[in-house]
Amino acid sequence: MLPQPMLWSEGNLAGGVAWCRLRTAGEKAATAAEPQPCARRRFFASSGGRQYGSISPMRIFVVAIRWKRKTARLWLSVALCLCLASAVSAGMADAEKDLPALDRLEIFQPGEPSILYTVRDEPFATLAQEFRIAVPLSQVPKLVRQAVLDIEDTQFYEHGAVSLKGMARATLRNLTSGKVKEGGSTITQQLAKSLFLSSERTWSRKVKEIQIAAEIEQRYTKDKILEMYLNAIYFGSGAYGIEAASRTYFGKSISQVNLP
Repeated sequence: MLPQPMLWSEGNLAGGVAWCRLRTAGEKAATAAEPQPCARRRFFASSGGRQYGSISPMRIFVVAIRWKRKTARLWLSVALCLCLASAVSAGMADAEKDLPALDRLEIFQPGEPSILYTVRDEPFATLAQEFRIAVPLSQVPKLVRQAVLDIEDTQFYEHGAVSLKGMARATLRNLTSGKVKEGGSTITQQLAKSLFLSSERTWSRKVKEIQIAAEIEQRYTKDKILEMYLNAIYFGSGAYGIEAASRTYFGKSISQVNLP
């Protein structure tokens, strides 16, 4: 016997609609109650197991610490520059009146020893307060010049009378120690100190050194400054200047020295 078609009355229709609504509401509640994967898991699953673009809280923490350190270094550098600028400006007025005249650099001739010879024209004695022999820069091999620059002032031909980077490093060390322990001087500053100033380590002497070095930089080329430095600086064992040092340590003229 064929099933009879169901006849929907008004009451049956209302009850069916109510039952459908109840079922839909129950399904939604059940779906909401189920734990949903977090965005990172969904992204991980949808990418086939590859993690793209996920940022962990620890990564954010590390980046924040790095930014704080960079900011601290920046403010420390600014503070050091301000301290250096204030120290220089404060000593400029006092040091201005005590600066030596630099005119003698125009006739710069380092004292050289007197050599005594026998009747056979052979040297047998040297008389001098200091052992020094001046030579032009052209007689100093390029490798020797580069070796001196690498040790004393690697950026000699790039900066002016003062190296701000070297001064900042020296200022930080001096401030932390409470006294002048490091100079951070360029070759021009060392030349100024060697020819015109004493070896005392005070702030006033440092200011004078900077002023004299700036004047030297205005008057002479870098090559001339390097030549005067190589002929004036003390190399130990009683030898003043690169030529005297070469004869003292190698037994020959600097022009004959070959570095490996």
